[in-house]
Amino acid sequence: MRDIAERRLGVSGDLSMDTDVYGYIYRDDDGSLFGTLGPLDVLPGTGGPTTRSLKRHLEMLDAVCIDVVLFKVAHEADFTGVFTRDDVTKAQYAVQVARDLYATVNLGIRSVIWRGIGNADGLQFINIENDGDVRKLARSYSGPPGSVDVFLVQTIDGFSGLSPTNGPCNKDTDFETTGCAVALDGDRFWTGRTLAHEIGHYLGLDHEDPGSNLMAKPSNYGSVVITSSQATTMKDHCMAQPAAG
Repeated sequence: MRDIAERRLGVSGDLSMDTDVYGYIYRDDDGSLFGTLGPLDVLPGTGGPTTRSLKRHLEMLDAVCIDVVLFKVAHEADFTGVFTRDDVTKAQYAVQVARDLYATVNLGIRSVIWRGIGNADGLQFINIENDGDVRKLARSYSGPPGSVDVFLVQTIDGFSGLSPTNGPCNKDTDFETTGCAVALDGDRFWTGRTLAHEIGHYLGLDHEDPGSNLMAKPSNYGSVVITSSQATTMKDHCMAQPAAG
């Protein structure tokens, strides 16, 4: 673990598995990373909420990976903002669901970077209407180059998430949307499936016909399958980091 963490994450010394390796830096008042899971928060085909495995996660860190920046919209450090502790543990569970789904095609989520947008700037974006609002957020806020920016908002009018298809790697453009948005008004599993779906769009995937595919439109709780050709498209995107040599 220490070797992979230093090579692929750039962290060394005394390590916390959850904080340093997974990037799960928050807990709720009961000490849970993922908050209170409901009856629908079950990964299809597993019988459980996740397939979280340190061994598998370390394997994915050495595979083709992406880095994700999560922007907590209308968040204050003391959680007096709109963005709550429940929201942040829901977001962590969503990342784990996305990791579980991507791991089926050997694509990893390597680094999870957390950024906050305070109430003063974020309140106008807690309930967004369309991709124009996502573009406005992305023009003002951006994570490190080579990372996929995801703005966590409370609701999106008519949608669970929004993203450009085959999003750009150059974030210094005013003419393209350089990030995704995911709404937090669904249950935990749905938020995770939405996160994986929207990042899939950013990495080049189009909608598929209704059914079991992750990119199905309309989608359902069983829409989680990623095909080998879809995996190739995502891994070929310029945001994807190559596998370890």
